[in-house]
Amino acid sequence: LMIHNCWVYAMGNRHDFAELAQSLEPFDNAMADIYAARSGLDMAAVQKLMDAESYIGGSDAVAKGLADSLLSADAVSDSDESPAAALRKLDALLAKTNTPRSERRKLIKALSGGMPGAVTTNDGTPGAAEEIKPETLNSLESALAALVK
Repeated sequence: LMIHNCWVYAMGNRHDFAELAQSLEPFDNAMADIYAARSGLDMAAVQKLMDAESYIGGSDAVAKGLADSLLSADAVSDSDESPAAALRKLDALLAKTNTPRSERRKLIKALSGGMPGAVTTNDGTPGAAEEIKPETLNSLESALAALVK
């Protein structure tokens, strides 16, 4: 668990940043209130932890009341079988073979018809009827074969 003050990305001049700093203060105070209420620590101690951008390990966070429990590994599910999840898994597998991102995107676009979940192609035929280019299929097969080695 990381305890820190509110973060933002911003640009502007010194007046903009002075105003930004003031607008962040209520968010820092709200977070500190929650941390103090959960942990029983006083506000000064919580603000010191936030200012130091403190990392608190899982067991310690539970002991201090900042977390309810540790999440067991078997509680994490990887059972999403949706087409979007399949494309993400394919992208991750191809990345492990050092396939460049641009090539992975081309392959995924070719396999998905460019639009995941699209029902038809431009001429109205079902998207599943669209053929994959042989060079795209060969590239995909090579990448997948490299994973099996």
